[in-house]
Amino acid sequence: MGFNGWCLILLMDKQNNSIPITILHMAMLYVLDWVLVREKDANDYKGKCDFLSLDHYEFNDVQSIINSIKKVAKNIEHKSLWFWMLEPWIKNGIIQDNTENPNIIPIGIKYGGIENDIQNNYGKIKKFLDLRKLPDLETKELVKFINMY
Repeated sequence: MGFNGWCLILLMDKQNNSIPITILHMAMLYVLDWVLVREKDANDYKGKCDFLSLDHYEFNDVQSIINSIKKVAKNIEHKSLWFWMLEPWIKNGIIQDNTENPNIIPIGIKYGGIENDIQNNYGKIKKFLDLRKLPDLETKELVKFINMY
């Protein structure tokens, strides 16, 4: 995502159980210049950071995930963001629940995407979710992210 120079990364986890793994992973990727760690629920936090990465929606339904992403993105000032589940939503052309959770009856929210139309789907989902701070990425970069995760 092209960080140039100094970058503030804010890590938040209400249970504080995934932060050490996240820090180690980022350090291994040489992305880590500065990290602030907060043991809080991101849904209740107001602040700012350079890159907002949202994760751990494994047990939420799709509408709760969307609502949380929008709320956190509004409350935390940021230059760029990415979130868990975005890759399959782009690739599949539909916003879907996490199928790994047996307690959720899967639903899909259509945003005008077409399966495997990566670049067009990315633009459509940015507009549909009104998330202008998703980075500007070329098809090659999007495909790399989608296949990586």
